[in-house]
Amino acid sequence: MNTASPTTVDIKKTLLHYIKAEFKEKDLAMLKSLLGSIYTELTNSTDILPHLENPDFSPAPLHCSDRIASDAITTSPAFSPDVLKLYQDFLIANERSKNTISKYISDVAGFITFLSGAEISKEQCVDYKKYLLRQNYAVSTVNSKLCSIHSFLTFLDRADCFVQLEKVQKKELKATYAILTPEDYHKLLEESSRPQKRKVNLMIRAFGQTGIRVSELQFITVESIQQQEITIRNKNKNRKVPLIRELQEMLNDYIIEKDILSGPIFTDKNKKPLERQNIYNMIQTIAANAGIDKRKAHPHALRHFFAKSFYDKTHDLVMLSNILGHSDITTTKNYVTGTFEELCNEMEEIGIL
Repeated sequence: MNTASPTTVDIKKTLLHYIKAEFKEKDLAMLKSLLGSIYTELTNSTDILPHLENPDFSPAPLHCSDRIASDAITTSPAFSPDVLKLYQDFLIANERSKNTISKYISDVAGFITFLSGAEISKEQCVDYKKYLLRQNYAVSTVNSKLCSIHSFLTFLDRADCFVQLEKVQKKELKATYAILTPEDYHKLLEESSRPQKRKVNLMIRAFGQTGIRVSELQFITVESIQQQEITIRNKNKNRKVPLIRELQEMLNDYIIEKDILSGPIFTDKNKKPLERQNIYNMIQTIAANAGIDKRKAHPHALRHFFAKSFYDKTHDLVMLSNILGHSDITTTKNYVTGTFEELCNEMEEIGIL
């Protein structure tokens, strides 16, 4: 009995998925034209497929196991590199940022590995959620990964496989070890105060005194220093972040010393904006030398440090939300939540404990 090989089934799945994605909103005549041109080219290439002189396109009988795989084509495409490439193109077309695309692809690759060749189903997605929870990830991390998978399922037109995100406490108290204190911040500045560490010192100041994201460091340019504000274009939004005078003067001295005439200030040897991993490693090295827990020595911790410091002095959540670039003020509230230790101290002061 003739059977379709696994390779044939995989190729068929990939082709069908591509055609479905490409012609989802296009007319049938276009599809016929494409298939006709492919057939003509194949039949004229006798060195590739010489047996197509009298082609027979009647479907070959499938073994029952192959039939199951074939029947699933309409719902679950093959998870080959081609599918991930198509998904990446989908993200690019939707104007996702470079970092978002990298994260989504990484999360989806982990999901595909978990499936181990199994077809996508609601049950498999629920099992994957349970698997993530067993790995002792933070709830926010689990939800972040699930959002990536939901994006992939949307691309596959499989919204029926969405799973519920885990519910979290609206203002979850942070662990003390995760919070960068003013003492820690000044230790980082002191440790990086030597002339040869000037670049990382200015980066720490920039994160801690503006609250910008690591991906936004590239927007600190010669031009922004002259204008005394950082114009940030991120996530299809523009916002302006003020530069305090002390930081502006220090940055201005730096660009004069390094003879930087225009563009981003923090660059590598090739004059390209620093990669986030390089920034992360530089701050981690300073933290280790200063005796600071590495878990709270990274650009995002400095962003939280700025948010907490700003709110403690102004209590202006709306202004803070604008500076940080949050669309939802609820997100900003999470940045200014205290630690469990601070809660205990306050409760002791009013006699609850």
